[in-house]
Amino acid sequence: MPAVEAAKRFVSNHFPDCGIAILTGSTVRGEETPFSDLDIMIISGDVPAAYAEAHCEDGWMIEVLLHNRDTYKVFFQRDCSRGRPSLPHMVATGIVLIDDGTADGIRLEARQLLDAGPPAWNEQDVRRARFTITNHLLDLQGSLPPMDAIFAGHELANALHELVLRTNGHWASRGKRIPRALEEYDPGFSQRFAETFRLFYGAPHDASPVIRFADEVLDRYGGRLFEGYSTKPVV
Repeated sequence: MPAVEAAKRFVSNHFPDCGIAILTGSTVRGEETPFSDLDIMIISGDVPAAYAEAHCEDGWMIEVLLHNRDTYKVFFQRDCSRGRPSLPHMVATGIVLIDDGTADGIRLEARQLLDAGPPAWNEQDVRRARFTITNHLLDLQGSLPPMDAIFAGHELANALHELVLRTNGHWASRGKRIPRALEEYDPGFSQRFAETFRLFYGAPHDASPVIRFADEVLDRYGGRLFEGYSTKPVV
């Protein structure tokens, strides 16, 4: 069954009295694979607290995020505060399946948050990122076993992309959405980032190109940081 039709049928069967239902995710963007699921956000006055459910119907895996009129606002603000606006992005880019007349207002809230951009990083945020990246680089320089190196590289990629995007006023992301976030920031940088880590993940996991690339990025912010770093509050 086509995605939108399956999503409408699912909502009608399981949440017939909901106020708003929005289909979002890869199926809406035209990026679905044979293993993609339907991501559906439900807003209903009957939902006591935010929670998630998973179902399988009409040949689809379906993940449902349930909210009431208060919890979606809490998640909007939480996601934006951490610099990864997952729920606002879902709402702003999704297809409205059910609308009690308030969907446009909620979608406008989401778009305004996205357009405003993430909270600006201060000097302490940058120092924290430099310290974190420095530790990952030291791990990789230590000739880790192959499996250890893979996960250290993963942590480095996350920290490095967050530093670059947040200091340039862009939203960060996670997992498979990181390449898209980097592409929106700078296609040339995104391509180099991807190629550098692709070479690293290929056997025998030569960390030298990744280390050089990360150090080059860090140089824009003052280089590596270890000695003198502190999280002690300033009184």
